[in-house]
Amino acid sequence: MTTEPDGAKCVACGFVTTAPGARCPRCKCLWQTQQQVRGRGVALIVLGGLLSGGMAFLLLWMGSAMHPEISKTSSSFTGTRSDAVFIFGLLGAVLVLGITSFITGVWQVVTGRVSRTLRLTMLAVGLLVLVLAATFYLKS
Repeated sequence: MTTEPDGAKCVACGFVTTAPGARCPRCKCLWQTQQQVRGRGVALIVLGGLLSGGMAFLLLWMGSAMHPEISKTSSSFTGTRSDAVFIFGLLGAVLVLGITSFITGVWQVVTGRVSRTLRLTMLAVGLLVLVLAATFYLKS
């Protein structure tokens, strides 16, 4: 039978300590149990899957609206070429955010740890989506 160390282990950086506290002294993250991290991972998997699926649907739907002669639909796109590029860029960025969220959730469920690299990647992609949205808002 193995015994666990008499300390708390940070799920973000792996630091083990016996000193009580609300935050890890090394990385300053809040203490979380592996069960809490895995629960949040499941939420990321569900949300990332829904976001990715929704964006994929919208990309396909927009593509068919831009080429009604191929899809035999009555709707058509009346915007400019730059509008189309922006729309596909924004939807594609949100799709990447959903995929990144899904991957991060899988990582958290499997390992029970938070990945700082994946967290920063999600933040960067999210900021890209906001910048694209702000660009469109300022353009119109």
